[in-house]
Amino acid sequence: MVVLILALVLALAYLLHYHMQIRAVNNMLERLGVVQTEAAEQLVKPALDGLRSQQERLQQQHRHQEAARQREEALRQREAAQARREREFERAFIAQYEVPDGCDSWDSQAQMVECTNQRIRARREFRAEFFPEPTPGQILLEDTPR
Repeated sequence: MVVLILALVLALAYLLHYHMQIRAVNNMLERLGVVQTEAAEQLVKPALDGLRSQQERLQQQHRHQEAARQREEALRQREAAQARREREFERAFIAQYEVPDGCDSWDSQAQMVECTNQRIRARREFRAEFFPEPTPGQILLEDTPR
């Protein structure tokens, strides 16, 4: 019976010893896991920061491109509106302009010059009425020096 008790005590001692070793191994694994997590965070953090920075740059670039596209579109619309307005002016001028007597056919170069000048003056007067204030950047063939 004493042998049996001794065997039982010895078995308990071995179990306790193995239990303590298992606990120590578990603690080391937990610490190793924490260390690995921290190391992974230290390795990943610069990459994440770089990706965030790149994403911000791309978003800013996209905003700049979108703003440029909107400016170009607004310019295109202004130019199209100006072109429509010029076409309206041309139609209206042609519709209202009456060729002065003697300007249907020219007998001389002086008469041609005078008739052309009359048309230019009439066109300028009509333009002043049609466009109350001059359009910025407007270039007229009539205003160009010869």
